[in-house]
Amino acid sequence: SYHWNAEMTDASLQTDSVTLPVTWVDEEGETNNINYVIPGANDCFTCHNTFDVETPIGPKVRTLNFNGQLQEMINNDHFNGLTDAGSVAALPVWDDETYSMEERARAYFDVNCAHCHSDGGYCEDQSTLRLEFETPFGESNIFERKNSILSRMQNVVPGWSMPWIGVVSVHSEGYQLIEDYLNSLN
Repeated sequence: SYHWNAEMTDASLQTDSVTLPVTWVDEEGETNNINYVIPGANDCFTCHNTFDVETPIGPKVRTLNFNGQLQEMINNDHFNGLTDAGSVAALPVWDDETYSMEERARAYFDVNCAHCHSDGGYCEDQSTLRLEFETPFGESNIFERKNSILSRMQNVVPGWSMPWIGVVSVHSEGYQLIEDYLNSLN
């Protein structure tokens, strides 16, 4: 992956992973420190891979379709062939409580997990989970794998935690949503 220089003006491709100390102040004004792992170039294909083709991971058009953002991008000619954001389904926002808990949890899985946990993804042969938002619940194996999901999301253990690469902290709000959702399943 790419590692920015101290001035944040240029990035260079790193073959090996790099660990950087990162400090930030959260919404409560508390200072947080972690050692962030930037995966190396040799790790890229682990996640950036669909059906053995190098594939970018990033925003999907439907994740941009909120608060007029997608229409603004269309109006500024950032999309060819797309004229109306209303023609694109919007993915629920994981922390927007106007959506049901299931919709928010499934959207969280889609954004954070489905690039690997989908047909053709890195975990296709290693896991029965299929976490794309459109996957019917009965075909997702979420219920069957709920204990594994919780265990892998609540811990920071290299080679065990999810995501597989680059995790150095638990996304506590996301974990809480997923835990509540999984505990609601019968």
